[in-house]
Amino acid sequence: MFKRHIIGIVVATALICSEYTLGAQPSIVPSLVELQRPFGEADVEMFRKPTKSYRPETWFHFIGGNVSKPGITADREAIAAAGIAGVQLFHGQFGGPWPGVDPQIPCLSKDWDDAVRHTAKECKRLGLRFTMQNCPGWAMSGGPWIEPSDAMRHLAWSRTDFRHGKDVTIQLDLPKPQPSGEVWRDYRDIAVLAFPTPIGDSNMPLKPKSVASNRDGLPWEQCFDGNAKGKLKLPPTSESNPCRIDVVFAEPVTVRTVEFSSINGFLHPRCYVPGVNVNFEAVISDDNTEPVFQLDLPQASWQDDRPISLACDEIRSKHFRITIVNKHEMTLNSLRLFSGARKNNWESEAGWTLRSIVREGEHPKQNPACFIDSKNILDISNKMNVDGKLDWTVPSDSPSGTWTVLRIGHVNTGMRNGPAPP
Repeated sequence: MFKRHIIGIVVATALICSEYTLGAQPSIVPSLVELQRPFGEADVEMFRKPTKSYRPETWFHFIGGNVSKPGITADREAIAAAGIAGVQLFHGQFGGPWPGVDPQIPCLSKDWDDAVRHTAKECKRLGLRFTMQNCPGWAMSGGPWIEPSDAMRHLAWSRTDFRHGKDVTIQLDLPKPQPSGEVWRDYRDIAVLAFPTPIGDSNMPLKPKSVASNRDGLPWEQCFDGNAKGKLKLPPTSESNPCRIDVVFAEPVTVRTVEFSSINGFLHPRCYVPGVNVNFEAVISDDNTEPVFQLDLPQASWQDDRPISLACDEIRSKHFRITIVNKHEMTLNSLRLFSGARKNNWESEAGWTLRSIVREGEHPKQNPACFIDSKNILDISNKMNVDGKLDWTVPSDSPSGTWTVLRIGHVNTGMRNGPAPP
């Protein structure tokens, strides 16, 4: 009986070891023979029984100081038994100490180095690939050793519009682009550009005379000013009973852009599938409307903190109707209409936010004079001094009667490496 028990242990150990393929770490990529041979039966068989080179890796976390060698070994063996090809070691400071974990292992200490070394050795023993990030936290090489001048940066700009005829010398104080107030922002100028202001582009939303809705008691006027600040909450609606908003102006206006607040701001847990359908139309009479667009708003992410601009065929009217069907409760911080033309969903296409691209409305029917003609963009950077004062002689008349000047610079984003330990 005892002998049979020992044999069982030996057999079980052999099976476990064969599953781990001890000491045989899979290659990063398949062999040249596999990569270069023509497609055939071998690939069909490889698809049925892929080697470890084709298998996925997984993240493996050191969570704060909650690390121990027995835990590392147990995790490695479970990963190997699951057929996973390797691990990527990631160190993050997710919360504080766990109950019963003592002592804590401080990041980059001698014990921490020893735990990393043990992880690598266990991967080698069990035939797992071992990779690790070169710095704790999300930002790879971020940390206190990075000087502000070398940190992550993005563009910032300010806009100044003015009316003047040709051959007139103007002197303007160009506002420093924001955010740039803090010293650590380390603002740097890039260029000053001038161009005739496109038709209809005042950079300001249209101001309705009145806003009415079948959802009474909500601050719709603040919403169309872009200043609802979370006060406008819509319960779930349906196609048979949607939220309807009628926007009336004192005089006919031309609309080319409809701007909603960020999709993540609607309802954070639902930003990946917002379930919001929008219908925009011009009201010609009590029983006659002209459709402009209808679409489902795209999925976003928890990082989506920008409005979404929807371009539309230009339409002129005194009365517009916006119909919203929202599957979930949603919050609207702003809903604004513009005469100025905007690239459809430009906030996402320019990489300012993480959100799906909207394909509908990519080529709206709009007056070409509503867009900047690249031939008319002037680089007047040498006309601004270090204090931001512009001294420039306007060379020609603008078709719209107005010129726009952009002061463009770059600043530190202010993002810190997280979740990294101090």
